[in-house]
Amino acid sequence: MLKIVGLSLVLGLWTACDSLPKGVGEHDKDQVKLSDASALAHIHSALVNSADLTVADLFDPNHVAFESAPDPTALLQSHQEANAQRSESSGSLSVLSYNVALLDAQIFGFIDWSQSPDLAERQKELPDLIINEDYDILMLQEVWLDADVTRFTEVGEAAGYMVHVGPRNEYNDGCLTLVKKDIVKDEAFVTTGGVAYAERDGLEYFPGPGIKRGFIHLSFEHETLGTFHVYNTHMMPWWYNWGVRMAEARELSLHVLDHSNAEDVVFLGGDMNAGSYYDTDVWTTGANEETDGWWANTISYTLFTHYADFVDLVQMGRTPEKALLDITEGQAVVNNPEQSLDIPGGEADWCETHNAVNFTASDCNALYFEQYGGTEFPSRMDHLFVRDTEKRVYVTKSEIVFTERRTFGDLEEATEPSDHLGVAAWVTVSP
Repeated sequence: MLKIVGLSLVLGLWTACDSLPKGVGEHDKDQVKLSDASALAHIHSALVNSADLTVADLFDPNHVAFESAPDPTALLQSHQEANAQRSESSGSLSVLSYNVALLDAQIFGFIDWSQSPDLAERQKELPDLIINEDYDILMLQEVWLDADVTRFTEVGEAAGYMVHVGPRNEYNDGCLTLVKKDIVKDEAFVTTGGVAYAERDGLEYFPGPGIKRGFIHLSFEHETLGTFHVYNTHMMPWWYNWGVRMAEARELSLHVLDHSNAEDVVFLGGDMNAGSYYDTDVWTTGANEETDGWWANTISYTLFTHYADFVDLVQMGRTPEKALLDITEGQAVVNNPEQSLDIPGGEADWCETHNAVNFTASDCNALYFEQYGGTEFPSRMDHLFVRDTEKRVYVTKSEIVFTERRTFGDLEEATEPSDHLGVAAWVTVSP
């Protein structure tokens, strides 16, 4: 892991696209002044020399210099308060987003590239474990192998689900979506297939194992609740790719605007590889390497709201007392490089207090610690959003899920099912 971090630093910390992403500046939302963009108000106030900047200017890394941590208090509170603007109804649905960490990638079919821990033991049990939880809509990431797609499809179809993956003949995005047949009118999907993001790290594709980050989109008619859209994505990893994630958030959001109507309900889930808040801009790894650019890594989270009016479903399901967990938990993070390789969380007993409270990716997870120990900020990087302009969706509960450790196969040590935790929301939707 540390060799990977070192290589990344040598490669120059690609913090943003080398040039403005294709089309930036052409959409009306690009031309909004930062001072007038409510979802980006905290970004605007934390930047150096932010006067007269537009949203499009954020895609130029020369304009992204922070003098303080962006404080998303108002944005997080607005998402939490959105639930009070809606009414509970009888049309209930449950939605899950979960990165299942089933990566076994090779170059040219025989050169090992990367493999998730305990893969053989976990991949046999995960389909039953996850599908038996009985969510209505499941958005899974890192279902990379054809054999795992087959396992999930067989278990899902036997349990009454329709299963959708993007085309895997030209590239692999690892995304898989399941929807219960009994909520789909006439059991029919309308899909736009898989969409590969225009901005990406080419090394993952070639000489890498053919990975292109992207999203899959499907829509369906509910018998009484109208049209639903489901977007499932896995965005570019690594802190230094914050500019690429911004472009991805914009591209997906504009796709939503082009492929849905105002009255439709749009669910978006995925591993976004970015949170809403980081207390400091610099993280010191267990190898005493400083990584910066973490404050810029918050921008992509806000762009979903700016471009497509998405609201955070997890926030909607939280009480006012828990509305600012991203911030309070973020301020409780310990960056202790001397201990971070040996003690999850960098401090004795830290995980006893903070595990599974807010973060979906942290060293408190045994699989995450094995792969990334001491290298990254803990973060709520897995998200569920809803676009609901008519305010018909009410969240009855939201949770961080799949938090319990268990013994898989013949493994001696119990572990979480994945190196990420899942995020789930139970909602009602008015007709």
